[in-house]
Amino acid sequence: MYDRLKSICAERGMTVTKLCELVTGSTGNLATWKKDYMRSDYLAAAADVLGCSTDYLLGRVNDPNETYCEENSNAVIINDDKTSEEFMQIFANMNLADRVAVMQFAFDKIGQNA
Repeated sequence: MYDRLKSICAERGMTVTKLCELVTGSTGNLATWKKDYMRSDYLAAAADVLGCSTDYLLGRVNDPNETYCEENSNAVIINDDKTSEEFMQIFANMNLADRVAVMQFAFDKIGQNA
């Protein structure tokens, strides 16, 4: 995770030290970040600052704009480039349990932004 943080920070014109200051208010957590440990709230804040997904920082996807979603052993990559029609086609082909999981995920995201 630290290598990915370092790389995307460089792309965004900042250091990991500066990111740590912005996210946590100090550089005290930098040593734990270098060991690939980061509190979930710091991970979310770092992703927000860097304009990428937490899944990208965790190495679960290779595109900073993608989010990895896995329910019932079926993986779906959700990308901002997908049109509503493409999403609806994917959604229509899911079984009921997967549709419910996607809807719950969406409601949870909406609740976090409210």
